[in-house]
Amino acid sequence: LSVVAVMADIRVDERAVYFACTNCRRKIEGSHCLQVGCQQAAGLFQWKLPVTFIDHTGKLLVTLFGHLPDELLGLSAPEFASQLALSPSGPA
Repeated sequence: LSVVAVMADIRVDERAVYFACTNCRRKIEGSHCLQVGCQQAAGLFQWKLPVTFIDHTGKLLVTLFGHLPDELLGLSAPEFASQLALSPSGPA
C-alpha cells in the first residue's frame, strides 16, 4: 500500500511544543511529571506539531512527535521554544 498526499498546513506556534519529562517524555506541569510513579523533575521542550495532509480522498490532521519535526523544520523543539522566549510554564 502506498499513499500520495500533500502537506497542506503546519501549525507552528507556541502550542507546537510542550515541556516534557526527560525520563518518560510526558508533560511536566509546574515541577511535577504527569506520569504516575515518575519521580523525574527535569524537563526539555519536545515537539507536538500538528500537520494537515490532503489527498484525493480528503484531509487528515496528524500530530508529529520526536525527531520528525526537527527534520521537517530544521530546528529542535528547544531552539524553537527559545526563539519564542517560552519558559517551562508558558510564554515569558
